[in-house]
Amino acid sequence: MGEAYDRMQGELQWLGQQLGREAPGFDPLSAHTDLAGRVTSGDITRDVALELAQHRHTGQLQQSHTQAQQDRQQQDVQYQQGLASVQQLGAQLRASDAQFDQKLALLTPSIELIQRTLPPSQWQTEIHRAYLALPATAIAAPAAAAPVARSAPNPTRPGSGAPVAPQITPENAFDLGVQAAKARGQ
Repeated sequence: MGEAYDRMQGELQWLGQQLGREAPGFDPLSAHTDLAGRVTSGDITRDVALELAQHRHTGQLQQSHTQAQQDRQQQDVQYQQGLASVQQLGAQLRASDAQFDQKLALLTPSIELIQRTLPPSQWQTEIHRAYLALPATAIAAPAAAAPVARSAPNPTRPGSGAPVAPQITPENAFDLGVQAAKARGQ
């Protein structure tokens, strides 16, 4: 119980600091030396000084909240601009390169890394640089699709005549994921 009491005291102190209110172990006037001096000199009462300190703290919280909102809005705008520039680049490259889809499949992991690690303002430039760095020999002609093996219908196994799903291997996992995403319209 003593340990719980000590933890609660710590929580009360933290809450007092966050709210700008007097709490065990926290005096809001410690951050406002001008108010503490006026209390000491008898110009104002401690209650009035605490109320003024809390109003100041509330103003600071509102200001930091407003700043955080503005920062989030600016980040959202930058993100949308980054996406738009990448989409524009994609449209230009698709129109000028017949092998765009094959190159895009190879480039997707790099695009994801670029978008995770760089600011949106640099996405288009870095993605274009990575696209241009793709070796021309890396793009092979699409392989002919192997016929899907089907077994003869078997009355004891329902649905045995259904197409067999391709087996997922480390070599084809990415391609199957890209195909699934395209099928979903992503």
